[in-house]
Amino acid sequence: MIKPYTGSETALNIDTDQADVVYAADKGKGWIWDIAVGKDGKPVLVYAAFPTDTQHDYYYARWTGKRWENHLIEHSGTWFPQTPAGRTEPEPNYSGGIYLDPSNPKVVYLSKQVNGVFEIYRYTTRDNGATWEQAAITTNTPAGLVNVRPVVPRHRKSGYFDVVWMRGTYQFYANQQYHTGLMFAGSAEERPLERLTLSETQLNLLEGTSHQLNVSCVPFLTPDKRVAWQSSDETVLTVKEGLVKALKPGKASVTVSGSNGITATCAVTVTEPHYLTNACFDFGTADSPLSPGALRVTESSRPTTTYGWLSPVLSRDRGHGQSDDVRDFNMGGEPTVFRVYVTNGDYRLTFKQGDKAYRHDKMTVKVNGRVVMQDMTVEAGALLTQTVDVVVSSNRLDIEFSRQGSDPNWVINALTIEPLKKTVNPSETIHGEALSAYLMTYFKDDTHGLYFAVSDDGYTFTDVNNGQPVIAGDTIAEQKGIRDPHIMRGPDGCFYLAMTDLHIYGKQKGYRDTEWERPGELYDWGNNRGFVLMKSNDLINWSHTVLDIHKAYPEFNLGCAWAPELIYDPDKDRIMIYFTMRKGKGRTKLYYAYMNEAFNALETAPELLFEYPDSTKQILDADITRLPDGRYAMMYVAQENPGGIKLAFSDHINKGYVYREGQVDYERGSCEAPNVWKRLGEDKWVLMYDIFSVRPHNFGFAETSDFIHYTNLGHFDQGVMRRTNFAIQKHGAVIHLTKSEAERLKTWYQQKKR
Repeated sequence: MIKPYTGSETALNIDTDQADVVYAADKGKGWIWDIAVGKDGKPVLVYAAFPTDTQHDYYYARWTGKRWENHLIEHSGTWFPQTPAGRTEPEPNYSGGIYLDPSNPKVVYLSKQVNGVFEIYRYTTRDNGATWEQAAITTNTPAGLVNVRPVVPRHRKSGYFDVVWMRGTYQFYANQQYHTGLMFAGSAEERPLERLTLSETQLNLLEGTSHQLNVSCVPFLTPDKRVAWQSSDETVLTVKEGLVKALKPGKASVTVSGSNGITATCAVTVTEPHYLTNACFDFGTADSPLSPGALRVTESSRPTTTYGWLSPVLSRDRGHGQSDDVRDFNMGGEPTVFRVYVTNGDYRLTFKQGDKAYRHDKMTVKVNGRVVMQDMTVEAGALLTQTVDVVVSSNRLDIEFSRQGSDPNWVINALTIEPLKKTVNPSETIHGEALSAYLMTYFKDDTHGLYFAVSDDGYTFTDVNNGQPVIAGDTIAEQKGIRDPHIMRGPDGCFYLAMTDLHIYGKQKGYRDTEWERPGELYDWGNNRGFVLMKSNDLINWSHTVLDIHKAYPEFNLGCAWAPELIYDPDKDRIMIYFTMRKGKGRTKLYYAYMNEAFNALETAPELLFEYPDSTKQILDADITRLPDGRYAMMYVAQENPGGIKLAFSDHINKGYVYREGQVDYERGSCEAPNVWKRLGEDKWVLMYDIFSVRPHNFGFAETSDFIHYTNLGHFDQGVMRRTNFAIQKHGAVIHLTKSEAERLKTWYQQKKR
């Protein structure tokens, strides 16, 4: 609507019946894009109409003084997001975009599909929108790229940035599902480089830190923007493409040079941080009370030599009458890092968070990139105190505060850092003898039996029984077959085995008359009742138990129990068994329970170990590794497309695992059954997994030192990992042996063959 503004407070109050209709949506829903005022003082606007979600039409509307005149400019095509095959587009009304030239609204820039690719065009009208002349700004764009969302900057200098648009690949606006950049078109004449300008001319950096210098060319449209970077002393600092890395204390300069000899310089001073071993930080304003012995942190505290915020925050003091802990704090809406330089070692961090006036919900804290506290909520007037233990190996604590809740801010009131006794890595000895060999357990589909293979170096494995089962499945399992064997060494030095009691070919082998043990229409594929458990002092003589979970816990209506694994929980002083379980015909999930001391029954009922965020996906085959810093890393399988190995971390053995996107395996097809084992004498771990999507069946391997970055080791016999006398193995697990244990095992089976 058009309404004159008289200057009074109520002049722009609008009643709905006063509004003029520009577009009545008789051609489908509409989406306004831009509005401008013509040289005649009358407003003009452009919008998109959608007869259907796949037909986007651009319109030009002009106010005549009495009514709105509408003219079709162009049929632009469909939405521009590049919807993956098989998915429904969540934003079907995301048009390529249309924008008015604010200095001349008779010119519009728009994005439309040309031969299936979005291109940018300039449209000009000489008759108030009745007819249009068009000119291409982009042409022949490669398939797979889009040119969309043109914008004409207001108050631009003529010839500079006549139109700016987005170019690249785009599926969705969140979760980094796009890779785009900004493009521009201009008509100004290019001029030679006259001046270079650096983002800073003086820098103070701490040793071991880096800083990005940015350079600007004057004039902007100079044709040759090539520059070279140089450090005056590369023992103090280096520079590459403007990224300055401070190496040691000292002074040096960074010079950037244009191709015609024009230069700009930044003077840099590098200082050594002062490392703390303990500290108490009180967050507040410059004038709020300071706790005895604490270091004050305000919104102005930036890293100098010891600690500070890496980006801006706010400070608050709620005033008198409040305790020092809750009355003042720092806060922010965006993820922000508080950095503290410390000596390497183990530390206990105590956080205090609260606000007298407001509730703060769903706050998260990360330390050096790892989530240590998540989804924390503190009510107004309360103070939340929490403690976490961390290991520092980089001489700094980067503590990131963020929030995802309804309140726009996170808060931090106080932080205490205290040193702990250094964590000792697990011993690589047993009974005074060094661990020096590896034992792999596995099974095969054709026998459903248990197999052992040994290795002296962790690279080449040899089956101890020349590719034959060491224990036949029909001698130990209720279903006459075992699958998914997992072995561990307990704190008592004994060996413990857990296996799935299931023979998927039981009917063909004559062990039963039906396809499954129980009706498939009630309990689905591969239904079974529980596990086979075994214990040994020497890997040769075994006791065994059939663990019937269905009988022990009928309330679960057990559909299946697969892939049991074992790990010792020092807090409970019990072996924890964790496994894949399905209730009835539902989806498989991960559960855990604790074994009794005799290792022949469950001491606790199964409980949920981890909940996958997508409830429509099945998850299975968990494998938990205790890390040197006390955390737990859980590999597991999500049956996505393809199914693959995923990773979650927790500070607790049986809860708190945090979902992470992406997969850590290197397979194009599906894989399962992850197992992680450490290389003796090295800070390296091997991820082994079962690739059931290849023929012949095989194992895949990857190696890591930090459980973040992985090196692909390939498959058995296709890289560094080798087999000597077996193949088509399934669902393996590896533990360490002493030399004497390995030799005794090999000798036993060699003698049995004679």
